[in-house]
Amino acid sequence: MYERRSRIRGLKRAQPQDQSPGIINIGEGMGYGDGRVHIVGKRIYLPNFVIQLIRNRTPIDKPYNPFEATFRIPKNLTKNDLRSYLYFVYGVKTTYIRTDNYIGKIITRGHSRTRVRQRYGSYKRAVVGLVDPFYPPGLLEDMTKSQRIAFKKALDDGFSLEQRRQMREEEMILSRKPRTPLGDKRTKVVDGLAISRTKIMKKVLEKRKEREKMIQSKVDELLKDGLIKLRV
Repeated sequence: MYERRSRIRGLKRAQPQDQSPGIINIGEGMGYGDGRVHIVGKRIYLPNFVIQLIRNRTPIDKPYNPFEATFRIPKNLTKNDLRSYLYFVYGVKTTYIRTDNYIGKIITRGHSRTRVRQRYGSYKRAVVGLVDPFYPPGLLEDMTKSQRIAFKKALDDGFSLEQRRQMREEEMILSRKPRTPLGDKRTKVVDGLAISRTKIMKKVLEKRKEREKMIQSKVDELLKDGLIKLRV
């Protein structure tokens, strides 16, 4: 019954006469006899929390500080935990850590009998001093036109953003009229079809500009040939 479970990687059954300090007891019924086993290899402890890197708050008239980094961390994480996490996981050496808590608003949800008051949007921020400078990727507004085009192309090649956008638009069209009354055909997807009020107005303005441009070109041709004259 426990033959398959006994092939778990990382554990090895210990002999009864073995009394080395590296033995742990996982209990009986796990396929290792009395439960005394050796841990084969190095024990690895992985973090079970999420840390988010955000941009530093820099005033408009002051330069960016590369020797400082800002993180959003769990509210129960301490400064020593963050310092150890940055060093042992990423090899980042720190000089100081300052933390502050942001308290969110209390929102009431539900009706009179099932009303629940909860606080949303609370988080903890940590400002960390760095030994080595760190420069985050530049903003699109700070790039030149060629750099912006190359950056967007690299994102599209790596993550297929344009393909995902087209797939979302197709799914939006199909979700509005997914099937005919017979239920045997799906709605046809037309490329370039406007599916929102904003895109419809944009299409209308583009068509109007094209029509005005065509009319103006015809008027210029007639004036050049002398077929019509402008009244002053």
